[in-house]
Amino acid sequence: MKKIYEDMGIKKWTDVAKMMKDDYDIDGRNGKQCRERYHNHLKGGIRKEKWTHAEEELLIQLHS
Repeated sequence: MKKIYEDMGIKKWTDVAKMMKDDYDIDGRNGKQCRERYHNHLKGGIRKEKWTHAEEELLIQLHS
């Protein structure tokens, strides 16, 4: 997926989905699903560890 993204660019997610179907025989994905997968799982720099106490407190403060 990352290679496809690098070839197609960040604003052509529908084309990425089409390329997945045509070139890799992966069907049933649309552009939105490809974009969400990239941003939520594949993009570098995503932190997946538990929230710190300070982050939780800030979230609660900003939400109220």
